[in-house]
Amino acid sequence: MVVRTWVLMATVLGIASCTKPEMREASTAFDLDQVRPFLLRVSRDIERGFDSSTVERVYARIAALPLDSTITDDFTVSFGGRQYPLQLIAFMDDVNSPDLALWTPSPLAEHIDSTMQAFLAQNEE
Repeated sequence: MVVRTWVLMATVLGIASCTKPEMREASTAFDLDQVRPFLLRVSRDIERGFDSSTVERVYARIAALPLDSTITDDFTVSFGGRQYPLQLIAFMDDVNSPDLALWTPSPLAEHIDSTMQAFLAQNEE
């Protein structure tokens, strides 16, 4: 499982909405050039609410983040025939290396987490 540092980060930054008990987290740090391909991979499995044009808008916001800044985006998405809230938090804690946290209920969070693990393993080479 991905190291979970965002509960503390969310508390420090005052991002209370991402700590809802029914929400689960998938998070890790990315190089900026990995963010778009990862989010596009996630979008392939989401039926509605997080398509490639949404990914491009989110990526543009992340790429423009100044150091030590955060953005939060909330979506309602369809996955596996059900609707889920999805909250994306990006924190630029190092130059061109944002931390991403995606908060959503378990079925989708588990899927995003496994997608993240596969993506990172594939891109380690």
